[in-house]
Order: sequence, then structure tokens, then C-alpha cells
Amino acid sequence: MTSNSIPLFLRTAVEKDHGSAGYWQFLLFIGVALSITAFPVLARILAELKLLTTSVGQTALAAAAFNDIAAWILLALAVALPGSHDHQKHVSPLISIWVLLSGVTFVIFMFFLIQPAMRWTIRYYDETMGKTCL
Repeated sequence: MTSNSIPLFLRTAVEKDHGSAGYWQFLLFIGVALSITAFPVLARILAELKLLTTSVGQTALAAAAFNDIAAWILLALAVALPGSHDHQKHVSPLISIWVLLSGVTFVIFMFFLIQPAMRWTIRYYDETMGKTCL
């Protein structure tokens, strides 16, 4: 409770000095930032409970990975949202579209280029390690 309420109260103090973000943009940023999973912490917890190699552990890690990808893209969008404040009048609304397209491009790049490369690497080392271990 305290970790969620302190940023809301500190926002007013920061805004008095800088006037940087609107209320809804701030809430969107805080909501998305709090939804990001601490992926290494989850992996460590699953490893300590010896659930990392089970189907439940693998499902939890996969869901956390997809959740983090979506949350980081949404966080970038929340930061890129143009405001209506005086110092942000020159900001184009196309920045939000650019951030969204960049995130989608990154996900496509990871699925179609990096994933096949990682699968090839795993197969290659499985074959070579299997021969050397025998």
C-alpha cells in the first residue's frame, strides 16, 4: 500500500517544481511501471522452489516474459504520450505511433530472426555436447 501511495503524493511535489506531466499520463506511467514483473526474481524463486524445470515453472516464466515485453512497450508509449503543457507544444503525436511501431518491429525481429538462430544454436550444441560426452 505504501509503495503505491508514496509516488502519488510525491507527484504533486515534483509537479510544482517542473510541471512535467498531466495527471492521467502520470497514472498511466505508474500503472504500467508497476505491472512489470521482476523476471530475475521470479526465476530465482522458481529455482529455489525447484519448480524451474516443471511445466508450471516454464509456463510462469513464459507468461512473465510476454508480460514484460508488452509492459515495456506500453511504458515506452506512456512516456512518449504528448502532453498539453506549455513546454511540450512542439511534440508531435506521431512519436507515440513511432514507439508502438518500434516495439512491434522489435517483437517481430525477435520471433523471426533471433528465435530461429537460438534454436539452431541449441541443436548444434546439443549434437556436439552429446558426442563429446559419450
